[in-house]
Amino acid sequence: PMMLRKGYIGLILLPFLGRVLPVPFLDGAGLLAVLIYSLCYGRGGGLFAAVWSALVTTVMYILQSSIPLELHLAGIIMFFPVAWGTGWAMDYARRKQLAFEEMEDQLRYLGMHDPLTKIYNRAYFELESERLEKARPDSVGVLVCDVDGLKLINDTLGHEAGDKILVLACNLLKEVVGDQGSISRIDGDEFVILLPNLDQTGVEEISRGIRESEAHHNQHNTELSLSISMGSAVTRQPNLNIHQLFKEADNNMYREKLHRFHSTRSTLVQTVTSMMKARDLVTEDHALRLMDLITWLARLLGMSERSITEMSLFAEFHDIGKVGIPDRILFKEGVLTPPEIRQMQRHCEIGYRIARSSRDLTAIADWILKHHEWWNGTGYPLGLKGEEIPFECRVLAVVDAYDAMTNDRPYRKAFTHREALGELRRCAGVQFDPFVVERFAAMLESEGKIHMFPDRGPVAIKSDRKTEIPGF
Repeated sequence: PMMLRKGYIGLILLPFLGRVLPVPFLDGAGLLAVLIYSLCYGRGGGLFAAVWSALVTTVMYILQSSIPLELHLAGIIMFFPVAWGTGWAMDYARRKQLAFEEMEDQLRYLGMHDPLTKIYNRAYFELESERLEKARPDSVGVLVCDVDGLKLINDTLGHEAGDKILVLACNLLKEVVGDQGSISRIDGDEFVILLPNLDQTGVEEISRGIRESEAHHNQHNTELSLSISMGSAVTRQPNLNIHQLFKEADNNMYREKLHRFHSTRSTLVQTVTSMMKARDLVTEDHALRLMDLITWLARLLGMSERSITEMSLFAEFHDIGKVGIPDRILFKEGVLTPPEIRQMQRHCEIGYRIARSSRDLTAIADWILKHHEWWNGTGYPLGLKGEEIPFECRVLAVVDAYDAMTNDRPYRKAFTHREALGELRRCAGVQFDPFVVERFAAMLESEGKIHMFPDRGPVAIKSDRKTEIPGF
């Protein structure tokens, strides 16, 4: 390939052709035309080669005017296929060589880079660690960064959201670190930054820069907040051991992670809540009405103030798991297919995981998991029946259904108060606890709550509830 690329093939072929073809054809112009064409084809293409070879042969003909023009042209015509073939072979070899080099570069890149974030991977980290240990710089800092709550985000919001968080974290780190060090993704949620020739002060400045950038991002991006735990270690010892330094930084990172645990989980819940509002999964009016009704009913049922507070929180966050359900299913106007129904029903489990991760929502996590259970045992996800269902879930089911029926929805108008109570009574013993239905109906009728919801024409029920109440 190298001989072809440099055009030596033309010189090799010419003596051979001199033995095969008549000598008169091998005049200086003809031979030079073959060589020029071969060299030019491999570098500029056929048209470029033809122009240059024709130009050269014309000049040579003028200089060697003793050769008859007819003989000269015959020689050129005889050698044209040979020149074209030589040029094509040169071009083919050149393209194959370039393709091979490009593939080699790509494999080398993939072997040293993370495909998602485009930064270095663990293989590069190992090689760079060995290089630094041999180079022995004056000082080396190692900064280990871990994206908090990534597994929970993957489990609840999906891996696409988790990938976005990783890319965000990577971009933030690159912006702060710049060319002061190398960043490698060595695990699913863990990054390590090697900082040669930086002392403790320099490493701490980078840590502060990362923390400030994180705060700035979260201030302006409430829908997808970022939380990074960090740990660092610096050494000036002549016998440098990067892996020992990494272990020290990793231990420091985990200590910080424990301190940040509760605030990180609270941040995640705030993020999920913002995402629910952004996707219109819950409206402020609906949440306020639900909290008002459920608080009033809980007091009437003689529940403690602590239970009432938890019930109010339950009313606000019972559907938090819907952030993990695709919009094409949540907002589908037609009937859901069996696979779509199964995916929709996962929102109870997703909400349970989110609530379990937050200290503020732990108390209502079990209720979130079971708030779609039916009195007759045909609900989901556990198929609980009767009093196996937490009382709080039975109360919410009645109140939420009533509010959904008595307020407008995109696909139908609101039910009147009496129509809604009629549906609740009709579904008592099937979907709803009969006792809760009767107490709720008595509360509305005796306390005059009916006047807070004047008769309006029928309104739609929430999309995930329209199959729960028969006939809607």
